[in-house]
Amino acid sequence: MKVSLWGLGALASAALGTLAVVILQVGSGLLPPLLVGAVISFLTFLVWPWSVLPAGILGGYLAAGALAGHNLAVIVIIHAGIVLTGALAILVRRLLSPDSERRFKTVADIPMLVLAAVIVAGACYGLARGNEPYEVVVATYQLAVIPGYFFLATYSLGTVRRLRLAGTVFILGTVGLATAALPGLGGHVSLFSAMILPTLLVIVSTVGTWMRAAIVAAVVVLVIDIMLAGYRAVWLASAVVLAIILLRGSARLRRGVVTALGISALVILGSAAFSTDIQRQSTFLTEKLASSPGYRGPEASVGLSVFFDSPFAGQGLGQTTPDVYLPTFQVTDVGPVYHVFWVGILANLGLVGILALAWPLVVAVIAGLRARRDHSTAMTALTCGFVIAATFAGPTDGHWDLGLMPALILLVTQVGANRNTTPAKEVPPCSSNPRTETARPPDWVPLPSWSPTTRPTTSPRA
Repeated sequence: MKVSLWGLGALASAALGTLAVVILQVGSGLLPPLLVGAVISFLTFLVWPWSVLPAGILGGYLAAGALAGHNLAVIVIIHAGIVLTGALAILVRRLLSPDSERRFKTVADIPMLVLAAVIVAGACYGLARGNEPYEVVVATYQLAVIPGYFFLATYSLGTVRRLRLAGTVFILGTVGLATAALPGLGGHVSLFSAMILPTLLVIVSTVGTWMRAAIVAAVVVLVIDIMLAGYRAVWLASAVVLAIILLRGSARLRRGVVTALGISALVILGSAAFSTDIQRQSTFLTEKLASSPGYRGPEASVGLSVFFDSPFAGQGLGQTTPDVYLPTFQVTDVGPVYHVFWVGILANLGLVGILALAWPLVVAVIAGLRARRDHSTAMTALTCGFVIAATFAGPTDGHWDLGLMPALILLVTQVGANRNTTPAKEVPPCSSNPRTETARPPDWVPLPSWSPTTRPTTSPRA
């Protein structure tokens, strides 16, 4: 109890610190809507704690698009503010009713705590080396979202009911955003589409005809959104997910995946034959695949040079290499955030950082593979996909998916296992309720010479 309160207290303190940063960064224009949103979010999370992550992910995306524009500082503040407001709401719930909020413990708790300690030590090390405080804060946030999302998921989604509610809201919201993106009414949400696609592929093989048709239609929309977004890291993650599901999933899951993807391919090909917009986007994607990003290789080589100079612990969070020529960017400072995420870890935290981050990921993936359940396999495949895709992506708001996915693996695996092994309540043999009476009378009642529970006597034929 004390440890959990300390952890939630730290997140709540970070929420108050974020509010102070908001006041300093956004000015008076955006402050009123942000404060109103924070109050509404806090009250919502106080009543429905399972909504913290769906609101933090989808709501943060919508709020950032409406308020921030291209202001990266405001985008990060909005995402972090929603999540930290959720942590503050959960802390208040635990203080008001300690027994109602019990955190779900997992086998990756200690590895994630070690990762959090390494991040704090890396920030202190970076400051001691003289790294710019602003860059230290940026690099710390990029990594702190990983344990932050992990523990927030295990605090807020520790029951089957909460998992279902959060998953339903996130799936419906993502399908709605992806549908709006098809006619150009909104931006593509391929990252979110890739996150829910494995779960829908699992569900489609377990439901009735009409629900299956609705889910297949949603899968078609998600696949189109992923393809048209042109985000190569998401393409790679989706390919890895499908490969693992086809290799490790049950026969029923494999049939469902092949059927849903086959229908999606037919719909996409048919749409491309009649839609000029899709043809134009397909031409653009072909040109994009043929082109090279140009700067990723030189940028990664700079980060690896930093790592080779300080292989054990890197140069601390916030390290930068000034005045480097990169194609497209010309002369610029490289670091602390790299487009190749793993190079960024090596440059900032060295081998210590890589091992600290790999530990909880490996523990969660092994647990998911051992479970041999379709939902666990889907979450495990998704985690592996995003781990590999991080080689080509360093998002502005950090790789929070590397904290959320392991938590979902363990929650789906352990909560589902606990649910399946919960012993049923025993019904007394002599019950006054006729619906609960057993067919066999108690042992002390003498049975007749023939009854449904004894074999009738047979006499030999004459």
